Amino acid sequence: MQNKGLIKLFAILFGIVSIYQLSFTFVTNKVESKAEEFAVQKISESTEDYVVKREAEETRYLDSIGNTTVFDIGITSFTYNEAKEKELNKGLDLKGGINVILEISVKDIIAGLANDSKNPVFNKALANTDKAARNSDKPYVDLFFEEFDAIKGDTKLASPEIFANKMLSEEINFQMPDNEVRPIIRRKVDESIISAFEVLRKRIDRFGVTQPNIQRLGATGRILVELPGAKDINRVKRLLQSTAQLEFWETYKNEEVMPYLLQVNERLKTLVDNSKAEDSTGQSTDESSELDELLADTEKDSLENIGGANPLFDLAVAPGMQGGPVLMSFATKDTAKVNSYLQMREIKQLLPAELQNLSFAWSKPGANQEMIELYALKSNRENLPPLSGGVVIDAQQTYDQRGNPAVSMQMDGKGSKIWEELTGKAYRQGGFIAIVLDNIVYSAPGVTSGPISGGSSEITGQFSLNEAIDLANVLRAGKLPASADIVQSEVVGPSLGQEAIDSGMISFVIAMSLVLVWMMFYYGRAGWFADVALILNIVLIFGILAGLGAVLTLPGIAGIVLTIGMSVDANVLIFERAKEELSKGKGQKQAVQDGLGNALSSILDANITTGLTAVILFVFGTGPIRGFATTLMIGIATSLFTAIFITRLLVDWYIGRKKSLQFSTPLTKNLFRNLNVDFLGKRKITYTISGILLLVSLASLFTQGLNQGIDFVGGRSYQVRFEHPVVPSELASDLSETLGTVEVKTFGAANQVKITTKYKVDEEGTQVDDEIQTILYTSLKKHLPENLTEEEFVGTGGDKGNYGIVQSLKVGPTIADDIKRDALWAVLGSLVVIFMYILLRFRRWQFSAGAVIALSHDVLIVLGVFSLTYKFMPFNLEIDQAFIAAILTVIGYSINDTVVVFDRIREITSERGWKGGAFINLAINSTLSRTLNTSLTTLIVLLAIFIFGGESIRGFMFALIVGVVVGTYSSIFVATPIMYDTLKDKGKDVLTKKESESVES
Repeated sequence: MQNKGLIKLFAILFGIVSIYQLSFTFVTNKVESKAEEFAVQKISESTEDYVVKREAEETRYLDSIGNTTVFDIGITSFTYNEAKEKELNKGLDLKGGINVILEISVKDIIAGLANDSKNPVFNKALANTDKAARNSDKPYVDLFFEEFDAIKGDTKLASPEIFANKMLSEEINFQMPDNEVRPIIRRKVDESIISAFEVLRKRIDRFGVTQPNIQRLGATGRILVELPGAKDINRVKRLLQSTAQLEFWETYKNEEVMPYLLQVNERLKTLVDNSKAEDSTGQSTDESSELDELLADTEKDSLENIGGANPLFDLAVAPGMQGGPVLMSFATKDTAKVNSYLQMREIKQLLPAELQNLSFAWSKPGANQEMIELYALKSNRENLPPLSGGVVIDAQQTYDQRGNPAVSMQMDGKGSKIWEELTGKAYRQGGFIAIVLDNIVYSAPGVTSGPISGGSSEITGQFSLNEAIDLANVLRAGKLPASADIVQSEVVGPSLGQEAIDSGMISFVIAMSLVLVWMMFYYGRAGWFADVALILNIVLIFGILAGLGAVLTLPGIAGIVLTIGMSVDANVLIFERAKEELSKGKGQKQAVQDGLGNALSSILDANITTGLTAVILFVFGTGPIRGFATTLMIGIATSLFTAIFITRLLVDWYIGRKKSLQFSTPLTKNLFRNLNVDFLGKRKITYTISGILLLVSLASLFTQGLNQGIDFVGGRSYQVRFEHPVVPSELASDLSETLGTVEVKTFGAANQVKITTKYKVDEEGTQVDDEIQTILYTSLKKHLPENLTEEEFVGTGGDKGNYGIVQSLKVGPTIADDIKRDALWAVLGSLVVIFMYILLRFRRWQFSAGAVIALSHDVLIVLGVFSLTYKFMPFNLEIDQAFIAAILTVIGYSINDTVVVFDRIREITSERGWKGGAFINLAINSTLSRTLNTSLTTLIVLLAIFIFGGESIRGFMFALIVGVVVGTYSSIFVATPIMYDTLKDKGKDVLTKKESESVES
């Protein structure tokens, strides 16, 4: 081998750099272990909420040493923060956290650009676009233009009622044709999405999570946000979805609105059936009239003694103080009913002229409080506040006079002037100014010391410390240009992440050990050299991942472990070809050189085809699946380097010392030698077997179907852990009363289940998530530990006891359709790419046809096995994104096997011809040792992961195991026979005895 010195230097440097990159991970882990020990020593378990307080203490410790040197290598040194930036990133499934896809409402952006136009054509086009978007993957803005053109008549986009408004006057005028307006609107929409992206990035940067990831997904309005290590999931969701629509409104006083509410209450008596209320209270009409008298006297500060059939006032918990901004207080559970009353057309007609622009708003509910207050804001015809949050240039978390968390703000020059006028007016009239964020009143202070100049103000209210910090961050980052809905989310609890690391490492060590032992057993001393190359390969993979800043996920670990199994393939090919050359009487040095030369074509073709499927998987996959594809691609590259160069280097070194190297052991020396199986002669039998398997698979797919996960159908799933074993059917019965159709299955151990529901799947927002979590807690409470609170159950109370929701996933119906479409394109795309590559390399369409038909055969059988067994298998067999990754991996592995056989067929037939298929049989027989060796090694690895790798990837591994078995079979009994049967010129059908002897030799 030439340039041995250069290869040695490159290998040494490559190894040193990889170890250097990984050293940062070891250093930060050591520092974080010390931080955890410090927190445990400082906060005892007897302290209330000790888990949350320990986490806070740990964070403070790490913040305090952020700029302290923790890694010194002589020529340079690194602080903790610098080392943290260079460590190997761990994904959600290994670290816990949240992964969400936010969809910025392009509809809101378009409506905002049109200044919320009331034009009927414009609004009908928007409504039609909403319907069209459900069944189309076109950008929303393009669909809007199509729908607008279909109904516009004489209406133009540049109409003063639509886009030729004051806001866009500098870019759009009344004379512009539609084709000139469209690119302007497209650009404005894209600018708004970029603005939303920047706002979210600023919010996340200030949230304090290490290694966050935020990226736009193509040209859509979707934004991917990954926050590994985030523990307070509800806090994250609020932070991401808050539009931060800050407004300052003048309020009506209690006595100004109370006469109207009295009329409302009287009118509701005739509109609402109060028979049940009368029966339950048993109060007389005399008492009702007494109630009216009491309510008329607004100096009374309690409604405790008020009863009777009063639809509105019976719901009140307490009245507001006279002269104050609070009208009444209601129980939180009754707000929906109060809203429905106040929105009635008959009720709105009662509004007097002086209250025509009145707008009701609720206060922010306090923690553990079941009562909120109702305010009346002085709105206007345009519903525009006198002052909005756009004037805020800075915001900080502070404390009010009582020591409670608050938020102080500083306004720009324009805002300061309006604020001074607004507070001056409130001071003169004794009024109040409501500070409203996202339609919720946080506070409504009065002004007692004259106009406030300088633009300073403060928001106080029922804040926790985290809420005040987040509000300050949101105001400082700015508001979102449109609403952001979570269309897909995955939440992994920290305890589950640690379990994934443990199970992943166990499966990794076991798989690695089995492969190392097998290579030594089968190839003897040469196996030792392959093992050294394999260990270096693993170091290089982790080093490259750390250097590139890639994210290691549980499927990523599976990809690395799978790489272990597949990386021996190149060594096996070289060793088997070297053995063949030795059997021909060549010297060891020449045999090794010729063996590598003969195997190189097969090695490259096999790895390129597998690499192509990994690329397709990376393009169409998201999140952890991309992690799997990344590690697979890196593993393929490093495997080629270590097998072709490092193993060869070690072998040459050993032979150069005049030592004998046999590439076998006494037990394996004669295995698979002198085989002469007539594989093509048995193709009718194997065609029949394959036909039966395909028929059974198709029958099952059409009758039983597949267990489609929420990735493909939409919905929510929750992995819930209990203290003791539970019966899934009992849980399903408890939950079905409120959630409707619900599926509950044991997931791993008997005390853990996976709950899937489509309850309110079309509705977005954290309110629905909170509602479902409350339903789960309430319905399952009898099966949980007695002292487990709802906060601890949903994971916001510190993951105490590791019981409750340890993982959750939500996929909206729109994005589920997109995932399904992308999965289909990924599989079809991989088949097309492989067909073209095989055609390019082998120059005969018959090879491509045989390969693609065999791959389709493998995919259908794997689908059939899943369809036949998902109802009774003790582990999860859902069809989700991970399954698609498994299918693509099966395609890559199967084509790897097939290409090796095809390459040997091409080599032999190019020299000797087809000879009626005899030389094809020779090619299959000569590669059988390699085929079975590689398949067995890969299966050992997959079984190790399947058994020890954890429940979350067991279905994924099962698909790979079935795929490897079927793929090995199809490369010999499907791909090659189909290739042969589609040839026009097969050579002689019958060989002479002399030719047969020549073939065997």
